[in-house]
Formats: sequence, C-alpha cells, structure tokens
Amino acid sequence: MPIYVYKMNKQISTNAIRNTKPVKAIYAKEQEQEAVCVWGINLNIVPFTYTKSETSITITGLKNGVNMQHLRVPEAIEDLPVTLITYDAFKNNTVLKSIKLPNSLNSIGIRAFQGCSGLTSITIPDSVTNISGSAFRGCSGLTSVTIGSGIKFMDSYAFYGCYNLQNIYVTDIVAWCGISGLEGLMEYGSSNK
Repeated sequence: MPIYVYKMNKQISTNAIRNTKPVKAIYAKEQEQEAVCVWGINLNIVPFTYTKSETSITITGLKNGVNMQHLRVPEAIEDLPVTLITYDAFKNNTVLKSIKLPNSLNSIGIRAFQGCSGLTSITIPDSVTNISGSAFRGCSGLTSVTIGSGIKFMDSYAFYGCYNLQNIYVTDIVAWCGISGLEGLMEYGSSNK
C-alpha cells in the first residue's frame, strides 16, 4: 500500500500510518503534479514504458493501469537521457491534461499525442529539433503552444485538427522563421513573441 503526502505537510505522526497492510512506499505529491517516491525499497515508480539503447531512452507509452492527468517526463531514466517520445506513445489518451517535456528531448514521433483531447497547452523544449506527422493531431482542447528555439522541422500535419488553438508562442523569432513545415501550425491562432 502506498502513502501520499502533500507538499504542505511538515511532519507525519508515527500514529498516522497504522493499518493492516504493509507500507511499500511513501510519495511526495503536489496539487496536480505527479507523485515522487521519497521512501521505498526496490521500487520502479516510473509510470512510462520505454526502450533503452546504449546512449538514450525512448518513451513508448504508459504502463498498464496508469491513468494520470498530469505527467512529467524525466530528463533521464536509468542514468540515460530521454531523447525521444516514439510513435503512438500517448495516442488517444483523453485523461491526460498536462505533460511537461524534458530538456533532454530531441524528437516527438508520429501520432505521439494524437487525440489527446484533454491537453490544453504544450511547451516544446529548446532541445527538440523535430516534431513528426500528426504528433498533436486532433488535440481539440489545445489552446496554446510554445515552440522552443531548437525546432528545425515540423510536419505540416503535426497540429492538424487543433481547431481551438489560439496562441502560438515562440522563444526565438530567428529560429521560428527557419522552421520547415511551419505552414501547418500557422493555420491556427496568432503568433506571439
């Protein structure tokens, strides 16, 4: 049985954890944020499925039974940088409301977030150079996108069907002008620096 402790708690009474089931982990948790294990033995609390190469980690999806609304992809898993979210990784996940992408990420695969209608905003880190086809297609709840300075290529269908997209923010206007495939995103909203 896990125990969740919210950020504002300063201490836990020794009498607070009395039950008939053994405590396997204690997690720190903030409002609308993922839980982080602060105590536990041999626990794998990473909610993602992934593959590992000699030099990097690729996120392939969520573990069975994970239904979290707010996710943060770590910069590293097993001491290797997370560099790719692969095709279909979060496809049609309507529970997901927010996801924080790491600064280690290089690429977002085909249909990675397609149909994630609960997402309202997304920030693409400066480290990302490529957003593949239909990556955010049909994310009907998406109202704002922030594009990092590293983007070199964005498939013209990456944001297809994001009809509620109102604001597109850029961190580097020079980099913005050099993005290949930008026309697909510019069908929506307005551009702001």
